[in-house]
Amino acid sequence: MLLHSFSMLVGMLAVVTFGCCAAEDRARTAGSAIHVDTVPYKADPSWQPSVPLPLEIGAMSSCAVGSNGDTFVGTRVKAAADLSPLLVLDKTGRYVRGFGNGTIKTVHGMRMQHIAARDVLWVTDSAASVVLQYDASTGKLLDTMGTKGTGVNPLQFGNVADVAFSTKTADVFISDGDGGINARVIKLNADMEVQWINGNNGTVAPGESFASPHSLDYDDVTSTVVVADRNNNRVVLLDGMKGTTIGTWTTELHFDDCTKPSIWSVRVDQGARLVYVATSSFGSGSACPNATKAARIVVVALPSTAMAATSASESNARNNVGTASTYASNPNVVGYAVVSDGGFPHELCADDHSGAVLAAAVDSADLPAADRGIRAVTRYIKA
Repeated sequence: MLLHSFSMLVGMLAVVTFGCCAAEDRARTAGSAIHVDTVPYKADPSWQPSVPLPLEIGAMSSCAVGSNGDTFVGTRVKAAADLSPLLVLDKTGRYVRGFGNGTIKTVHGMRMQHIAARDVLWVTDSAASVVLQYDASTGKLLDTMGTKGTGVNPLQFGNVADVAFSTKTADVFISDGDGGINARVIKLNADMEVQWINGNNGTVAPGESFASPHSLDYDDVTSTVVVADRNNNRVVLLDGMKGTTIGTWTTELHFDDCTKPSIWSVRVDQGARLVYVATSSFGSGSACPNATKAARIVVVALPSTAMAATSASESNARNNVGTASTYASNPNVVGYAVVSDGGFPHELCADDHSGAVLAAAVDSADLPAADRGIRAVTRYIKA
């Protein structure tokens, strides 16, 4: 039974820089509100990533941050017993170790769960259609959930993409997935029993018609599931208790010349009350064939604990952040992270402890040679 609660480096953590005035102009054109205080980020000068040679690794897929500050990255190596698809970098970016050898076909998403005195790393394997749990300190495989299919008893997946969970309860949320036979979001309780499904073969009515729900996260303050519905070019917000749709974000995610960008990833920073949305005008799901090739991360402010209980008028007076009900339909965009290395941000990870943000660019073909490998593993902190 599952535990309660889940050489060079060729795949990247994409270089991002946060915009201010130009971002505000773009957002006003798109019709979204901009907070007067944008969120400036800078490259962390103490972050100097390195890996030993020869270390055979593949395209970068995802990342997660441990409670001690280590960064875990997923790389798409061949499924061989002597190759590590999961790598650990310390706070400075230095390679510590690798693990997961022979247990993963294709790393897609990953998430760190802090359980009492230890970290548990959850990893989605899109090729094997399983969700795995590892002891982050030892690399030991703790459990495996799922088989390929559409059923729920036993639970089955199709190209399972991402996983998230409540920090207050043992509830688990899974996006299933990255194309494949399913297009749905699933909620499980502490006993790994299905609570609701929104999407195909779902229990929620009316359900969403997801098109590659590529990533998701959960906000404990507002009990909201935030879903990156990649090929529908939108973010969908679901009621975490009922699974019903409470809002969508589209206009706020537009580029100057791209009204239907791919929506790759979403990550909530609980402490900072921000959600990061990774987008691109190219790649799978983009409906902007003539747009300028670009990628960025849109930063949206989330309600604080106090604001979640106030009226819409009161919250609008408090920097236009909004309440749980108002931000779903009127998100407050507070900044943009421009991905400057030519790749698109496949999955994000946010360090809730420090406020750092990292983005993984899986398609190395879009990256110039100077930005490939360990030199492009970049960690950003608030300036």
